Amino acid sequence: MTTNDEACFSWTIFLLQSVMAPFGALIFGLVAGEAVHAILGGRRQFTIWLCYAVVGFVQGFFTQSVIPRAKPSGGCFVWVTPMVILLVALYNEIQHFPSKAFTTFFIWNPYALDGLPSVVITFPAFASLAYSFGIGVASRLPPDKC
Repeated sequence: MTTNDEACFSWTIFLLQSVMAPFGALIFGLVAGEAVHAILGGRRQFTIWLCYAVVGFVQGFFTQSVIPRAKPSGGCFVWVTPMVILLVALYNEIQHFPSKAFTTFFIWNPYALDGLPSVVITFPAFASLAYSFGIGVASRLPPDKC
């Protein structure tokens, strides 16, 4: 059962989620991806995408579990701003370098500067989608199960 205070929108929580979810995913996703790849090896592309998805989901799940006002404060829409940034950057890249747009934003090459847009723009946007999914899952659990 939620109280009125837990169901209210909070600008502070909204702004913190909007900034910290993508930024946290950027840092923790990269660290997790490199750690998992170093331990298990395997395909780097699959590992990095999976790590960003897990990091985003866990961030969202625990944020909603600790701060019940996260979902009513825009937690399910954290992905909008990073996705708009990704789409604008992708559109700009397609206008100037159409043959390299896909590889620049969706294939991560840790040994080339071309892989930087995927780490800075694409992966945090993808993790923000998983963040919103994690908030949705955590908000559906009874409060004593979180």
